[in-house]
This record gives sequence, C-alpha cells and structure tokens, in this order.
Amino acid sequence: MSLRKTMIAAAALGALAAAQPSAHAQTSDQIIYDDSLENGWLNYGWATLNYGSAATVQGGSKSISVTAGAYQALYVHHTAIDSSNYTAVSFWINGGPTGGQKLAVYGLLNGAQKTAVAIPALAANTWTQVTVPLSALGVDDKLTLDGFWISDVTGKSQPTFYVDNITLIGSTVPARTSANIFVDNNTVVRTMDARLYGMNTAVWDQQLSTQSTRNALTSVGAATLRFPGGSTSDAYNWSTGKSDGGTSRWASTFPSFMKVAEATNAQPYITVDYGSGTPQMAAAWVAYANGDAASTQTIGTDTKSKDWKTVGFWAGIRGAAPLATDDGYNFLRVSHPAPFGVKYWEIGNECYGSWENDKHGASGSGLSGSPHDPYYYAIGASQFLTKMRSVDPTIKVGVVVSPGIDSYPTVSHPSLNLTTGDTTHHGWAPVVLYNLRKLYTLPDFLIYHRYAQSPGYESDDSLLLTASGWDAPAANLRQILTDYVGPISSSIELAATETNSVSSSPGKQSVSLVNGLFLADNTARVAQTEFNACLWWDLHNSSQTGTNMNPSLYGWRKFGDYGILSIGDRSDTPVNTPYPTFRALELLTHWARGGDSVLTTTSDYNKLSAYGARLQTGELALLVINKSAATPLTGNITLGSFLPDVQADVYQYGMDEDASGADLTHGTIPTTGTSLAYTFAPYSMTVIVLPPAPGWTPVTTPAPTSTTLAPIEDSYVISLGSNSVKHGAETQITVKRDSSSTSTYRRTAYLKFDLTNLTGPITSAQLSLTGNANSSKGQAPLCVYGVSDTTWTESTLVWSSALASGGLTSADLSTGTLAAVTQVNGAPGVYTWDLTSYLADKAGKIVTLQVSDPGTDGLYFCFNSKEATSGQPALTVTTTPSSGATPIIPVTPTDPAPTVLNLAPVADSYVNSLAADTVKHGAETQITVKRDSTATSIYHRTAYLKFDLTGVTSPITSAQLALTLNSNGTAGKAPLSVYGIGDTSWTESTLTWNSALAAGWLTAADLSTGTLAATTQVTSTPGVYTWDLTSYLADKIGQIVTLQVSDPGTDGVYFCFNSKEATSGQPVLTIQE
Repeated sequence: MSLRKTMIAAAALGALAAAQPSAHAQTSDQIIYDDSLENGWLNYGWATLNYGSAATVQGGSKSISVTAGAYQALYVHHTAIDSSNYTAVSFWINGGPTGGQKLAVYGLLNGAQKTAVAIPALAANTWTQVTVPLSALGVDDKLTLDGFWISDVTGKSQPTFYVDNITLIGSTVPARTSANIFVDNNTVVRTMDARLYGMNTAVWDQQLSTQSTRNALTSVGAATLRFPGGSTSDAYNWSTGKSDGGTSRWASTFPSFMKVAEATNAQPYITVDYGSGTPQMAAAWVAYANGDAASTQTIGTDTKSKDWKTVGFWAGIRGAAPLATDDGYNFLRVSHPAPFGVKYWEIGNECYGSWENDKHGASGSGLSGSPHDPYYYAIGASQFLTKMRSVDPTIKVGVVVSPGIDSYPTVSHPSLNLTTGDTTHHGWAPVVLYNLRKLYTLPDFLIYHRYAQSPGYESDDSLLLTASGWDAPAANLRQILTDYVGPISSSIELAATETNSVSSSPGKQSVSLVNGLFLADNTARVAQTEFNACLWWDLHNSSQTGTNMNPSLYGWRKFGDYGILSIGDRSDTPVNTPYPTFRALELLTHWARGGDSVLTTTSDYNKLSAYGARLQTGELALLVINKSAATPLTGNITLGSFLPDVQADVYQYGMDEDASGADLTHGTIPTTGTSLAYTFAPYSMTVIVLPPAPGWTPVTTPAPTSTTLAPIEDSYVISLGSNSVKHGAETQITVKRDSSSTSTYRRTAYLKFDLTNLTGPITSAQLSLTGNANSSKGQAPLCVYGVSDTTWTESTLVWSSALASGGLTSADLSTGTLAAVTQVNGAPGVYTWDLTSYLADKAGKIVTLQVSDPGTDGLYFCFNSKEATSGQPALTVTTTPSSGATPIIPVTPTDPAPTVLNLAPVADSYVNSLAADTVKHGAETQITVKRDSTATSIYHRTAYLKFDLTGVTSPITSAQLALTLNSNGTAGKAPLSVYGIGDTSWTESTLTWNSALAAGWLTAADLSTGTLAATTQVTSTPGVYTWDLTSYLADKIGQIVTLQVSDPGTDGVYFCFNSKEATSGQPVLTIQE
C-alpha cells in the first residue's frame, strides 16, 4: 500500500479543499464516523455497506466498506442541524484493490440533495483525505442540514471502496458572545393553551397517588395528565385494572389516577384499548367516567361476547362504596356519584407501529380486520367514535396519525386527495382520515407523538437545535386534513400526547441539564404552532443503565430515566428527586400559562433562543435559553412598544443549580426604557418577568363578540307523493333518509339565518338543535350543508321546490357544500355542529343551512323548530374585530442602519510561472488566474489583492469580493477559490512567482497553502463574479489582509479580471458593519 496522502483538488469541479486545522475551530469538529457512527449520525445508505470492515483502515480498527451499484450511495443521516457552525465535511477514502471509482459528494437539506462535488477517480490501495467546503455543496449556513451522500455517478456498479474518519469541520469564526433579541409586544402568535403543559402518567407508577407526587405536579402546573401510559394502553382493560391476558392489577388504576387529576386540577387525556379492546369496552369506560347512574341506555354485547350492560350500571359503581365481599369491581367503587367529566379520549396509541399490541384479525381475538392497517383502523375508530359519543356526546375523541402521505402505508386501500383527485398515496394519515370522512365520523383531534432522536445516537448540540422540528408536522398534518377531509376539517385540532428527547432506551442525556433545556425550548416552540396539547413522557419511569453513556454528552448522572422525577429505584436518587426536566417545567410556570398571549419574538443567534409572552397580569415574560456549553451570551433585548417598570424578576436554572441539586435561582435586575442587556450563563434557561410601567397601556385587541341568532325561517320537506304541504308552521323540523331511493318518507330540514348585522371575521360558529322525544332510537351522522338559495320562505318551501332549486337530488342527497357532521343518537338533548369554517367569510350575508342524513338508515330525527316553546334552534357566532387603540407611550424599535464600505484594493497583481519569471504585473490593467493540467507547466497564474480594513471598527456582518471578468480569457468554466494569506508585506513592484514561492504562499504546482475563504463558479462570460468572505473576514476588523485568487483544478482555463488600474470594473470589497 502506498503512503497516505491528502487530496487537495478535484479533477472535475475543483471544489475540494485542503483540510483546515481544527485546532483553531471556534465550534468543535463533530465526528460522524470513527470506527462507528457517532453523535446521532445514522446509516441510511442503499449500497452494500459494512460499517465494521477491517479489510483496510485509515485510523483505528474499522472502516466502512462500500460496494455500490448504479447510483447507489453511502448515506449518513442526522436530525437536521445548523450548518453555520461548520465549514466543511472531511473524510478519508480508499479505492481498494481495484481503484478507479468515480464518485461525487452531496449534502442534503431536509432530505433533498444539493450541489454535487466530484471526487477524482480513486487510487487503488491508497488512503486519500477529501475535504469539501459546505459552501461548495450548497448546504452552508442552513438550519436543515441532515445528511451526506458519497454516490456513484456513472450509472454502473463500482468495485468495493472504503471510507474512514468522517468529520464535520468546526467553524473558524470566533464564537459569538452576544445576540440581539426583539420582542414584538403588538403581534400575538396565539393564545396559550393550558394543555401545552401536560404530563404522561402510567399504570406501573406506584408513586402516582402519594401526596409528594401531587405536590410536585402542582408545583410545575401540570394542566393535563394522560393515562394509562403509552403502549400499555393498547392492552389495558380499565374494568379489571389489568393488561390483556394479565393476572395482576397494575399499581395505579383509573380511579386512583382520577384522584390525582382532581387533586391537581388537571384535565385527563384517556387512551382506550384499540389493540385488544372493543368499542363497547371503551363506551363503558366513558359511562363509568361521565355517565348518569339513572341512565338505562344499553351499551351492548361486544364481539367477544362480553355484555357491557348499561351506562347507569357503570356510573352506579363509580358512586357506590366498596362491597363487603369484593366482586372484582371494588377498586372501581370510590363513592363518587358526580361524573368525573373526562373530556379528552384517544383511540389507541401509535397504532401504526408494529411495536404496538394489535390483535385485529388474530384467531380467537374476536376482532376483525388486520393489525397496524390504516384502513381497518379507520373502520374500527369509526365504531369507537360512534359508541363512545353515544354515551356522552360532549366528549372530544382523537385518532392516531403519523405525518407524511406515504408513512406506514397500507397495500390495498388508497385514499382520495379531494384537492387534486390523486389516489396514489396509501399512507396512514390519508387513509385513516379519508375513510373516516366517508363514514361521517370525524375525530375531534389528531394524535401525534414526537421524539427528537434515536437511542444510541444522541447529540447535545443537535438536540438543542431540534425544537423547530414542530413546524413541519404541524403544517403537514393540517395539509393532509385539508386534502383528505376537506374544509370541514378546520375544527379538528392537533394534539401531541407524547414527546421527549429519545424514542427508547434513554441514556444519560435524558436526566441531564441538556434535556431540561430541550424541554423548555420544546414547549415554547410548540406554542408557536397550532398544536393545542403537548404532554411530556413522563412523570415517573425507571432508571436505566447500559444505554448511551457517551462521554461526549454533558451530564454527571450515569443512568437514564424518562421521568421528570425519580421513581425511587436507585439508592443514590431518592423517590421524587427532581431531574432538570422537572426544573424546566417549574421555570415555565413563570412564563406563559393558559390564556396568556404568545408574542412574536426573534433572536439573531440560534445558540440563544428567546420566546416572549404577554401575561394576563399585564406583565411581559421572556424565556431565554443559552444552548452554548461554554460561552456566556449577552442578550441585547429590545422590548418593542412595551415600557417596563424599574425592576424585573429573574428566574434561572443552569449548570450551578444542576450540580448542587438546587432549585431555581430568583433575583431582580433594574430596568430602564424599552431595552436592556442581560448575560445568560452557559447551558442555562432563564425567565425575565417585567411588570409594565405605571400608566403604560398596551395595544388592545377588542374582545370577541358573541351573538346568538334565531333562524328567520325554518322548515323541512318530505318526499311523500307530489307533496305540496308546507311545514314551516310546525313546532319541529325532521330529518330521515330511507334505504330505498324511491321512498316517499324522506325528510330534509332547512334553516335560514340573517348575518347581515355581523361585522369582522367570524372566528366561531356553532349550530345547536334540540332533539325531542319524537325521534327514533338509533344513531346516524347528520350533516349540515350550505345551500346558496336564500329566497325560500316557510310558506313556500316544499319537496318539489327544493328539487327545483338544485340543492337536493330526488334520492334526498344534498348538492350543497358540506359544512359539518355530528353523530346524533335519537336521545333528547342538544346537538351541535361546528360551522366555523363554512361561515368564516359569511358575515354580512343571509345563509341557508340544510340538515340531511347522508346514510340510508331510515331513522327519524326530530328537532324543535323556532315555533316550539323551548329549545329552539340557535346559531352562536363569535366575531373578532381588528385591533384598537395604540399605547399611551408608543415606542417603535429601530435598528441602526448598517454601515456599508466599498473598498478598493491598495495593491493587486498576479504571478506567472513562466520560466524563472521575475516580471512584475502590478501596473497591468488586469489580473489573471490559470492552472494547467501539467504540474510543471510554465503558464500557471495566481492573482493577489491587498485590502486595508483599518477603517473598519464594528463587527463585520457581510463581506463580498467582486471581480469583473473581461473578454481576454479563454472559453471554459471552473470553480475559483479565494484564500487568505497571512503575509501583507508584498507590493505591486516586488511581487513575482519566485517571491510567492519563497514566502510559502503556493506550491510549485500552483496550489495555494492559504486558508480557504470562498469558492465561486466562474465561466468565460464577462461580468461581475462575487465571493462571500464574511466568515473569513469576521475577525479581521482593523487589519490589512491579503487575498489570493487561484484555480484549484487542472482545467487550463485562462481567466482575466480588471485590476485597480483598469478604467472601469475595478475590484471592490464591500464590507457591511
């Protein structure tokens, strides 16, 4: 094997550069592969790969062997990271016994490959180092760098080659020590939902019911608690307190959980058993939680032949005291006659995943369908929804989804995109939602779970940059709802009922300060989206060893634990010992809570995240998280129009508190005016609470106006014969649709509402109809449609006129716009339809609403009309006017305009390798660049420019070198690189090829030895070409600098640029301070 060497240049594109010495990096290099994948990097490659090959190694004991077919690649993937902290990717590569492989390197942003950089054909049995600037790959200074390919580019199979020691090279730009934070007090992102502070509990938690645990939950303000806990839910029989097939009752039961929820004023989220349970079993749980003991409503016998009795049976058990002889239900008898009032229910847990218990289709299970199949889940979920709502129509029920139109697909049941007509996507979410729409049983919310990392691949730096990962699933799920459910989906909300830093096997990071910072950042970022619930996993779990204890991870605890509190399974960590995640939740009690306003807040440095909130007390609360492990960061905070009082409260938790086991630190700071500066310690989270100055008034948003409207007309039509009877004067309106399309007893109801007196956008619209005792007993989804004709009256509307208007077919099917669906069970009571989406733009108009049964069930539903003596139809509409008054003391933040300096070079020239050239070219009107394919060529040319930055006194925020190419060169193109040279003593009258060689600025083969600053592709087309030198010049304030322009390739193209002696188009370096 030949000696190892470093690859300096690529034959084709020339975008490869010499490895930069990482010892000077301000951001540490990040190892991707060094005998194994590190720092959260994963193998996503689709070539034949062996990450533990010992056939040949560059360093250590292993390398990666790659046998690539046509266009196959080695692909290393990571959760999206911020590439601004890195300058290049470096690796060693060996052509193996054969050599000659033709490959290219790609960087990826959000999974999309960017610019390819070719690698010269590999040498056989030779290790070569390749360093590719991220700028050449088109992935520099991006927040979404998530992978690299080393790929075949020939379209043919390649002999085996080897890759070793893959590294991201840290930035050489000095680490920032400050950031600018701006809080826009006048722009509200959203109103904070209390459910964003949620916590998972579990049936195995023997500490759940203790007073110590209740006190802890109260101190962190947990507004939402979920039960029975993750995957256990899909095997949990609430009526026995045991898992499916289990013999022992779990430590915590539903009644004991509810005691905790009531004691802490938390809203429960209950996950019913989809995996082994039935709709009747779930409905009985709703009956036990929310039912009336006097109800005789039958729940029925399920497909397992289990009789689930009546609603009153289960409600009666809840209200009773334990029997002297336990019949198996004594744990459910808790002397609680009042309903618990559980509002939120989930159908199963991560039902798309093969890791979940799912017995659908299994022999003897009593459950039909197929496991982990979105189509059969939709059918089952429809049955669960219907049965559970029949017991309590007021509950909110969610279904399990996963983002992506092709994730966790089914094979045989596609979905229909209502927007595009596309039927090619079989993913879980589209199939579930489309089929639920077809069944007219829509959920109230979608259930999403997000874990930021996979076990074994945790990275502190990467984790702390993943909070922005909430934006994409929020947008994706909303788009899927729009495409596969339609406009009526606007009332379906998003809920994240599990989140944490790692998806399984938690390591030391889970109990480190880093996970606490992540929780705070994660929660605040969710509050920037439309998710209305976010529940952390979890309250108590168990400690784990043998998981990721990598020393590169911050933290001193040598175990992992999902819990925010210790469960007491370690002698060195007593029960309910708080972990940093607990402290993060404790800190957040001083930030935005339910009903507070989340404000638009920006930070210009991603290591210092900031989130503002206007509290209902009038105070402004600012959450700031320093994600740097070593650098204190000063936040230069501008408060917009907010004028604070003279003193602010500061709550903080960081390294010192974590190491000492202390609680939050609390202090005060003086404040003056609408700006302040505060230095945040490394790895810390801080909330600054600023009371308003006396007399200061914020911009106010007028309170929403709620108006309840009675219909100006209501009636129904009936298909009996050539019916001409008008029903407008009757005290009820009726709805019915028979299975026979020629039935003469079909009925459709109509209501007309006058919205002409409403102004401003409609932000809520709820139609309420009161069902009376004349209805049939049975369930059906009744739909409300919007119909364009508003000319009808009670005295004119008949079946034939409804047909003639085009709003109805002869088979009693609406042709209107579907606005909402509600399950009606025939029991007397109030039923509501959410018409917000349909009526959003109808303020100032008269509207007709049509109520119809799209099925063929033959059920007869009767609702009180406006002529009834009580329970008349009502449309409750909320409008939100635009903002009102301005503040008493308006303060408009103004950032100082940047200073722009256009600098001409103080010297420019070029050198020519012709013979022992001693000619000086400084007086010429052009500078030239060329590098031939022959190392001993006498026609190499390299250009030099010297700039005086002594007049630059402020931080450089932009530096752009512009050179004007003239027409004297030869045809072709090449990437030309600008390098920084430390020597600035040269002059135009002394610089020659020999002096440049003697100074060590370049090699005899015309290869630069300077610091790579930027690369730009240059063609032979005359014009201005620019190089972004911001990163290189950032620390050169007040200095004189030398820039060297060179062709690192061997293309032989001759480039001529105007020099400072030219009459126009001279070189210019534009500096922005």
